[in-house]
Amino acid sequence: MLVSVQNLTKRFRVYPRPRFWLYEKLGSKKKIYHIELTALKDISFELSKGETLALIGKNGAGKSSLLRLLAGISYPDSGKIEVQGKVGALLELGSGFHPEFSGRENLKLNGMIAGFSARDLKNKVEEMIEFSELGSFIELPVRT
Repeated sequence: MLVSVQNLTKRFRVYPRPRFWLYEKLGSKKKIYHIELTALKDISFELSKGETLALIGKNGAGKSSLLRLLAGISYPDSGKIEVQGKVGALLELGSGFHPEFSGRENLKLNGMIAGFSARDLKNKVEEMIEFSELGSFIELPVRT
């Protein structure tokens, strides 16, 4: 198993006004200024080598929250996450890409940043290009 998620729950405190956070921290512990929202509740799944997970849902459904948890950017309130290997999550469209570089150059750059060896990177880049079905367009700047 490459990814195992068991009974995962993530909650967020939402403050109607930014200053309410400060009121809560400095003021009386009896008064609550936040609303607690549950982004993910009791989520469980497993991914094996070769499997793909698609996250589809409306804004606020918890897609980005799950990616942040899998990437280790944030932590669950309860449940367990086990990841073998590296998880790289693109949380915003276009993040991590230089618009003037070609698709191939961006893949190489991001692979180096992720810590892939030159040999592994060469094979992975070719696999990703084939998967993308961009053909010769991979050589054009991403901005196009």
